[in-house]
Amino acid sequence: MTPLSRRRVLAGLGGIVVAGCADRRRSVTGPEAAGGDLAFNVHPLGGRFEALQRDALRSLAAPWIRVTLGLVSDTDAARPYVRMGASVLGLVADFHLGPIDARDWPDLVEATLRRYPQVGRAELLNEPEHFNGLSPGRYVQEYLRPGYERIRERSPGVAVVAAAPVGDRKAGPDRFRRMTDAGADEFCDYRAVHVYFDDDRALSAFAGSTGRPILVTETGSQTPGQQVRWYTDVVPRIRQALGAELIFWYVLLESAGLAGGTVAYSYPGSSVIAAVPDAAGQPQAAPGSGLYPLLAGRRLGRRR
Repeated sequence: MTPLSRRRVLAGLGGIVVAGCADRRRSVTGPEAAGGDLAFNVHPLGGRFEALQRDALRSLAAPWIRVTLGLVSDTDAARPYVRMGASVLGLVADFHLGPIDARDWPDLVEATLRRYPQVGRAELLNEPEHFNGLSPGRYVQEYLRPGYERIRERSPGVAVVAAAPVGDRKAGPDRFRRMTDAGADEFCDYRAVHVYFDDDRALSAFAGSTGRPILVTETGSQTPGQQVRWYTDVVPRIRQALGAELIFWYVLLESAGLAGGTVAYSYPGSSVIAAVPDAAGQPQAAPGSGLYPLLAGRRLGRRR
């Protein structure tokens, strides 16, 4: 049986595949299976939002952060977060949408990682079909492969993470499999997925479509009142089904924009902390969410 045929057979086995993944992905048991320590996506917001987010990350004792490093714009915005001391998954991408010339791509990857030598893992683009107009096959052959080869040549200590497709329960697994069929497993150390759904069959489809370890680089609930349930109930099942070493919550703080020259604080549903501190100047939970105090309290409990 060819490797491609084997992957297709595995994808059709559903839950049987997950039960048999222990030989290639770590089985998750014990405290991690009960939710575990979350890693966090962090938007590199400047100004006082920088101090607010850094204080929150310290309170959460976040083991990893995932932060956009910038390719040609906002290339220094991530620096204060990268220097914090947490392990860093650097997202090699720009905030701005649109195509990237494949001829420029390897040099951009190299320059980005030279600016941020603290980065231990590099994810090459984010949802490339959605944000950059790249089909799974084109992404693998024109961006993942040359990016991987350049990193292996110039930054061999950096682990390469293939970009996650969209987090939809139908489109995500299909695009993930198409990336595998195009050879993604040959040009990365980890495969990334985004999980914004609670569907065991879709998780099984991800698990059965790769032989590489999986990182969940985005997950979470955009309904503040459901964030604690997502962490205590859904995250452990995601971790178990995918054998995921790391799960990154989306997002610590969503955004804070300018409206008519005045700062307009934003409280999107996915944020864990509010855009304003409490009366003592400390980070506080986003309105309607109990996740931040739960996680910060667990950290304090471990220290006692």
